[in-house]
Amino acid sequence: MVNDVAVCDRLFIVASRIRVVEQAGTLVADNGIHQTELLSIESLVNEFYHPGTSNARKHTIEGQLQQFQRSPHAWALCLQHLVQFNNQYFWFFNVSTVEVTISQRWVSLDENNRAQIRDSLWTTYAGFSHDIPGMQRDKVAQLIALIGKRQFPEEHPDYMNQVLELLKSKFILGVTLLRSTSDEITSTKADITSDRQKYLSYCVSMYLPSVFEILEKYAELCITRTSCKNGISLAHLPPPFGDDARVEQATMDLLLCVQQIFSWAPLDNITEPHFFQSLFMLARWNEAFNDVSISALTTISELFYRQKPLPLPTVIATGVIDLLQQPTLKLSNELYQDKLTELLRLFTSQQWSKWSKDPHFPAMSYLNSLFQYTFFGYGALAFTERLTIWTPIVQSFAAMAENGAVSKHSDKLISLASGTMKRMLFQYDFDQQLEMLDNEELDDDNETELQHFFNQCIDTIALIAEIEPIRVYDMAFSEFASDASGPYGQVLSTIGGMLLNGSSYISPRPAHPLLDEESRSALRCKFRDFISLCQIIARVSPLLHERSEKISASMGRLIEDLVKLVEMVSSASGDPLEYFFVNLQPLAGELADVIGQTLITLRSLLIVTHIPFGEAEMMHFLGCIPRFLSPPQKVKRDQLKTLTSAAAQLLLSVSANLRPKYLVQLIKPLVHSDLRHLERSTALTMRLAICNCFVLPWAGCSAAEQNFEGRAALLQEYIAFIAGDLIRLDLGHTFSSSNPSLDYGQEEKIVTVATVVLSTLRDLLEYYQEQSSSVKQMLAAAYRPVIEKTLAIYSAASSKNCVLIEKIFEFCLGILRTLQVQLGQVFLKNIILLFLGKTKTEQISSQRFRSLVILLKMFLLIVEQPGNASLLPDILNFSIDHVLPMVFSNEFMCKSEQSGHADVSLSLYQLFNGILLQRWQYFYKSSVLKQLTPSSSGNIQQPQSALEHPEQFAAIMNAYGQAIVCGNDPHITRATLQSLEALNDRWKLYQREFFRENLLQSFEAAIIKALVAPEGILHYELFLAVLFSMGQVETKRLHETFTGIGFPAESQQVEEVCLASDYPTFAHRMNQLIQDTKCCQLNGSAS
Repeated sequence: MVNDVAVCDRLFIVASRIRVVEQAGTLVADNGIHQTELLSIESLVNEFYHPGTSNARKHTIEGQLQQFQRSPHAWALCLQHLVQFNNQYFWFFNVSTVEVTISQRWVSLDENNRAQIRDSLWTTYAGFSHDIPGMQRDKVAQLIALIGKRQFPEEHPDYMNQVLELLKSKFILGVTLLRSTSDEITSTKADITSDRQKYLSYCVSMYLPSVFEILEKYAELCITRTSCKNGISLAHLPPPFGDDARVEQATMDLLLCVQQIFSWAPLDNITEPHFFQSLFMLARWNEAFNDVSISALTTISELFYRQKPLPLPTVIATGVIDLLQQPTLKLSNELYQDKLTELLRLFTSQQWSKWSKDPHFPAMSYLNSLFQYTFFGYGALAFTERLTIWTPIVQSFAAMAENGAVSKHSDKLISLASGTMKRMLFQYDFDQQLEMLDNEELDDDNETELQHFFNQCIDTIALIAEIEPIRVYDMAFSEFASDASGPYGQVLSTIGGMLLNGSSYISPRPAHPLLDEESRSALRCKFRDFISLCQIIARVSPLLHERSEKISASMGRLIEDLVKLVEMVSSASGDPLEYFFVNLQPLAGELADVIGQTLITLRSLLIVTHIPFGEAEMMHFLGCIPRFLSPPQKVKRDQLKTLTSAAAQLLLSVSANLRPKYLVQLIKPLVHSDLRHLERSTALTMRLAICNCFVLPWAGCSAAEQNFEGRAALLQEYIAFIAGDLIRLDLGHTFSSSNPSLDYGQEEKIVTVATVVLSTLRDLLEYYQEQSSSVKQMLAAAYRPVIEKTLAIYSAASSKNCVLIEKIFEFCLGILRTLQVQLGQVFLKNIILLFLGKTKTEQISSQRFRSLVILLKMFLLIVEQPGNASLLPDILNFSIDHVLPMVFSNEFMCKSEQSGHADVSLSLYQLFNGILLQRWQYFYKSSVLKQLTPSSSGNIQQPQSALEHPEQFAAIMNAYGQAIVCGNDPHITRATLQSLEALNDRWKLYQREFFRENLLQSFEAAIIKALVAPEGILHYELFLAVLFSMGQVETKRLHETFTGIGFPAESQQVEEVCLASDYPTFAHRMNQLIQDTKCCQLNGSAS
């Protein structure tokens, strides 16, 4: 191991002996530097990368190397070794030293040093051969581009001419340097001023016609050479790429460079079509050079990512169509087709609305080719990706249909809908693409891969149905009930064949031909197709209301048949589908899904279609549904969860939309069931259907027949039944208001009960948030005993039982969301004071974060509703005196506590925003309209009313300021900025005397500093908007703010920012000022 001190000494000897002398304008290293001393640096680098070197030793070496890099003329020594590649570690250390000099110390170098670095790099780069390793080539090109970024055109006017010469003489080097130059133009690093950045972009763009002229020749050469494997001779072609074997890589480099140029360059002055035509030729499928074809597609797509008008749009549109009509397109690989799909999606989304109105555009030819492309995809998911290409096309036709225009492309759309529907059906899945989709694992949207595929297909069919609803319905219905072998016929024959007269199961017949594997597989496909077609019909049916008597009659017959199917299964003895689960297990699950989908389809049809039978038949049908929701005897609950969910959803829909009076009697068997045999969501749906029968008006009944008083009593009885376990809890004979106490065992039991009961009642109440006041009055009366019992439990519970308190708070939050007005101010005040009184006496710990968040949300609901003014002082005192210090405390900084602490902080700031927006009169009582009445001069008078409760107002504003200054949580920072803007828009906050005299300049200073800081990019636009509004209060103050934080008082940029009277001008000038400030900071710290 080399001694640290000795190595460090040798390092300083090297640095000290680098003496530069001027000879003919070039700096050279002093000849006194010996080779042994140069090798000491290299040995240090080698030791750093040696696998046996410890981390501690690496840390020491790193510091020594950085110290060497900071020495004044280290770059001069490193430049000499950029042509040597025998040691890659040492080479990259040398090049990084030069990069540090350019990036951080450029402004401190004199003109001769800059020239030496630039000329040495150019000489080194131009001397590279074609087989130079890509990393070395790219790195030196980057260094040259960094210098060009700083010197072109003033100090180095020949920069772009040299780039063009390299393109002609050494294409690989030239195109790499051109790409590096383009990279620096789009770089977001603030190492040059904004004016300099724009000027550089402008100057480079002046050379683009010459660049494209050269690149076009090479592109044509690439086209010819990539065709050589088809037998074309290369004898007559010049070899500009150095080696024909490198033609593919050269073409890829060309395309990558062009893609980068497309991302930023103005292309308006490009009038010659040849270069773009060459790109489309390269983008055609070429099996021998498939990477080139794919790269060309990506390059063309960049034109659309720009979101700017296309250059030569006719050429590009023609090129896209030609790509779509390639004879060999079906032979292309998956990646190529994916890239083409993306290009087509971009083209149609951005250009279809324009080209569809052009009589010269071959729309029919394009649609025919797109149709063929859509259906020869390599898989199911690729098919749905191609369907998205059609979305803007179909939407444009839908807009035409709304205006009464008949689309001449209707037949093509129907063909698309028909083809899409067949892609959903297993009976047409000859390639077994559907079988490859997962139908078990759920994604984030709670869908399987197969169902996601179906949903995307149905979305397209539904979009087409908005234009041609009748034809789409006929198409789906004809497929659905075409003949006895169709999906519908197979479902009826399978179920009916095993049920005797629709009333009871027949004797078991295990020896049945449909039980063999092949028959079961065929039936499974029919069942799945039945489900898919039902989904289509259910989606399309709302578009068909009163469209056609023929359609109405067809839908009526469909309803009747589906109802008979449900009645047939429901009326059988035993559990629903019990026979199938016992004797036909492989198909029982699909049969359950079939009946479930039947119920879902009926739910949609019954709402939008005339019911084809009378009240008695409807009663009989609805009377069958509760049987699906009864506790199963022999069938497992999980096997019927799809069916039970659909049955509950149907009853909920009927109770909410049709609202027949007799429904309350039909579902009576379920009223006194705890529904524990159902999934939680299904049980909630069923309870909602029951409650609807009690609270919603019955259809077709007079006011006298509604019997709301009796139904209110039934509702109270039902809520008491649900909450029975909670209400029956014994809090102990020693419990009293003066001596509240619960022992540990009681609290554990209460937690168990409260978790179930209070969650159920909260979810139930949430459904009625938008209901009428009369409905909420009935609910408030029914819930009051539960609320009182819950408050008694809270009073008796220990503050250490965080879970119980959290459940109680969640329940009360739900109560406030729905029943705040109906409970009355006195009752509400007692609840809040109880919560405040107990929470104030407790020390807020990290375990209480969740319950504290819920409490703050309760406060927010209260302040957002009119009334309850007497609670506001208590809410403010608690928030400012108890919660705010905890938010600013560093006590909860461990990782496990940070999330909860952030939630509390965000909830507090949201509460402050609600208080200031909705309860402004608490701080300023005078009329805002009077304050803002125009004076005789026509100017708006500034608000002059006195501030009340200034300490609380100042505390909230200081909290806002802390959120901007600290910026620890981006969500809080954003919420604060949005709140400030909302307060100023509504209440003219920035013009208020208290804010203007005490807070305005502090906020302005904090925002300016945040804009300059790296984190400011997260909320850049919001910061600018707030600063502009504040600056409009008084220009002089804004200028004082800038000078107060270190900006020069005589700065012309600052003056222009302060004088900007409109936001676009202000934002533009601030962008320039911020970028130039960052550039100065970077160069200043480097020097």
